[in-house]
Amino acid sequence: ISEPDEPNAKVQASDAVEKLVADLDGSHPLGDAAGWPDALRFAFRMCLGSDALAAIYWGPEYRLLYNNATIPLLGDKHPQAFGLPAGEVWSETWPRLEPLLRRVVETGRGFSRTNDRFSLDSKGRRVESYFNYAFVPIIDDDGVVAGVLGQGRETSGIVANQKWLTSER
Repeated sequence: ISEPDEPNAKVQASDAVEKLVADLDGSHPLGDAAGWPDALRFAFRMCLGSDALAAIYWGPEYRLLYNNATIPLLGDKHPQAFGLPAGEVWSETWPRLEPLLRRVVETGRGFSRTNDRFSLDSKGRRVESYFNYAFVPIIDDDGVVAGVLGQGRETSGIVANQKWLTSER
C-alpha cells in the first residue's frame, strides 16, 4: 500500500463502497459504473477520496451514492441504500432535505450550513442530529446540473456541549 504522501499514490479498491460499486451491473438502477457519465464518475471519485461524510444525489430522483464515512450514519440502511432515490433512504427527513437539493439544482449554486439540525432514524428511533455541510452542483458535459455533491461533518456533540455550557450559566 502506498503512503498518502508518496507521489502518485494509488487509492486501493479495498473499501466497502468501492467493492459495492464493482459489483454493480446493468440490472442496478445506477447501471454498471463503467457506463456512468464522466461528471458522475469524477464526482464519485471525489466523494470516495473524502474522510468526511460525502454523498451524491444524482439525477431527477436524487439517487444516493456515498462514501465509507457515511456508512455509520446510514446504519442498517447500508448497503441497500446505494443507488436508491434519496427520498426513500432519508424518508424521515426528506421534507427538509429535498428543498435544499432542489435549490442547488434549480439555481446551479452551492451553499453551506453550520450546526443545522436534522431528525434521523437510527437503530429504530428518531435522533436529533446536527451537521456542518456544503452542497455543490455537479455539472454535466452539457452545462446542466445533473446532481448534487454534499460533504459534511456531524456536530451533534459540539452542539450538545454548547447547550450544556449555556444552561450552566
